[in-house]
Amino acid sequence: MTENLRELRAVDKAGQQDQLDETINGDHSKAKKTIVINDDQDNHPPSAQMIGEIISAYGLEGLQIDGASLEGTGYITFRVITSKGILALRRKKGSAAKIMAKHPDIGDSIEGQHRLILFLHGHGFPVAPPLLTKEKGTYVSVLGIPCSLYPFIEGQPMEPGNLRQLRASAEALAKYHELTASYPEEPPLSQAPFPQLFSEKLRDFRQYSETLDGSLSTLGMAESILAFKSGLDEIETEMQNLSYNSLPKVVIHGDYKPGNILFQGNNVAAVIDFARSRNEARLFDIAKTISGLVGTSDDATFLHMISAFITAYDSTFPLSTRERMALFPLIQARVASKNLDRFIRLAKKKELAERLAKAHRFNALVQHLQSLRNNSEAITRLFQEPATS
Repeated sequence: MTENLRELRAVDKAGQQDQLDETINGDHSKAKKTIVINDDQDNHPPSAQMIGEIISAYGLEGLQIDGASLEGTGYITFRVITSKGILALRRKKGSAAKIMAKHPDIGDSIEGQHRLILFLHGHGFPVAPPLLTKEKGTYVSVLGIPCSLYPFIEGQPMEPGNLRQLRASAEALAKYHELTASYPEEPPLSQAPFPQLFSEKLRDFRQYSETLDGSLSTLGMAESILAFKSGLDEIETEMQNLSYNSLPKVVIHGDYKPGNILFQGNNVAAVIDFARSRNEARLFDIAKTISGLVGTSDDATFLHMISAFITAYDSTFPLSTRERMALFPLIQARVASKNLDRFIRLAKKKELAERLAKAHRFNALVQHLQSLRNNSEAITRLFQEPATS
């Protein structure tokens, strides 16, 4: 997050260094006028007025945006320098009007995320707990946009090819699931279970694929669509036979991927971004993480990677026989779901250039799914009898 930092500038160019010192150390009234912002407007830095409101709400003496933003699931995070140290400023993406139109319950969602984070923090799990405002809240709505402050974690995203980090991430996920199996509060998100969403995507895909039949050759998708469709019926049948609702449920993370698992060396420094956390089969988190590894390496390395992950998880919070049997069909459906998402987005685009770009990605995802299915027997055996550490 600290790489490729852009040159910072003060709002008022006169006496720049003196004003910067006042922003960090000076009195509150001056700090609002001496806000330092990122020069890259594409990163949507908070306005001077927004930062002034944050300074007031959190009782800070000043706040300086330091470096480029980091975009996550619906949020943008900035590294900021304050009188209370280096913090992470997280704001919801979009304008206030768009946020309220699309997420009228955004306040409840953020409070739900923070309750979960504080629960995890209280049990020693590596998270960054939200700072409290002067009113003892965990976030502040500034100009209609929710903003929160957290300790800034000096860490790097997980490297999937690093087996030590992969094992550590699996152990962390298992501990997270152990804790959230008894979480007493409502989770941040409420949504339909994955099989229902998958079924809805299949319906949309079949509808859109009929309208695009004449364009598939132009987009270079004719062969990949045939290959993709040939396996969909089998994947759908396996999902219908999965008895998903009978699998053990916890409050899942919902987006457990390398960018949300920060490392210092080979140790997990923090797990972040709980916006997708909800009641669901814990197996979904595992399947989503493993599906994200598909296509990142050759087949032999991929098998080593998932063996390392599942063995480490299983040694911490063992899977049942039923879960082991359900894992490959769920991973397969998760990869197929990504293909469905890509195709539906492509179908909604009007410009040929945009469609071609998404068609290229779709074709690559189809190859990933085929590779996964070609290795189904080896992967299923691995899940049934996990390798020893």
